[in-house]
Amino acid sequence: MGKRLRSSRVCVLGMSGLGCEVSKNLVLSGVKELKMVDSKLVSEEDATSQFLAPRDKIGENRAEASLQRLQQLNPMVEVSADTANAKDKDAEFFKKFDIVVATNCSKANLSASTPSAGREGSLLCRICWFGFGL
Repeated sequence: MGKRLRSSRVCVLGMSGLGCEVSKNLVLSGVKELKMVDSKLVSEEDATSQFLAPRDKIGENRAEASLQRLQQLNPMVEVSADTANAKDKDAEFFKKFDIVVATNCSKANLSASTPSAGREGSLLCRICWFGFGL
């Protein structure tokens, strides 16, 4: 199991608080590569849940703002950021990954090619989190 994990290429769609937690755990576990995909900017609201982006990064892209802290957790993992919108990615993009983790993505926002995309035998993990606002 450990060898398979260390050779895994993972894509995380969405770097909200949930995406940060998932990314942190994957990097600490020692995957080979982790790519964060998020087109949104760090907001004041993110400062309460998005622990990878420093407060001085408000207004910058969430994936890029998270890059330095995430890479520092495990220098053996190749960590990269993609500022594109995940729904604009095609099947070819997803074929590079063994696992695609889609956080906070509605079913409508996932590309039709995403579930079957990736390497043969790859896994799509869709994580939904529903909270209650004031």
